[in-house]
Amino acid sequence: TIIGLNGAIWTPSGAGNILNIAQEEATTIGTTMATKDEKVAQKFAGTGITVENVKYMFLRDMDGDGRFMTAKKVQVGNLIVHSSTQAVIVAFVSDENTSSLGAANTAVQGIIKYLE
Repeated sequence: TIIGLNGAIWTPSGAGNILNIAQEEATTIGTTMATKDEKVAQKFAGTGITVENVKYMFLRDMDGDGRFMTAKKVQVGNLIVHSSTQAVIVAFVSDENTSSLGAANTAVQGIIKYLE
């Protein structure tokens, strides 16, 4: 799913494997990720990341720069949240497919490079 840094939802829900992110969730993720600093990790560490009305526990800022976050909900799956200069990619990998997590990280990074 792609959202703007202002929280605007760029990808329509219900199309293919697109997450059904509520506008409020998209706004929180987009505006938080827009700062691109250590405050992003601090905010998500305190609040978690909510997508499709499911709260995921923040795990880490992968690069330490506030642009590449991971989160997890036990028995549900993992979120990858990565920002570019103009948008945020939110990807989900179910617990049944955790072996695909590395490939999902690589795919998200490729999309982000394309959007830069």
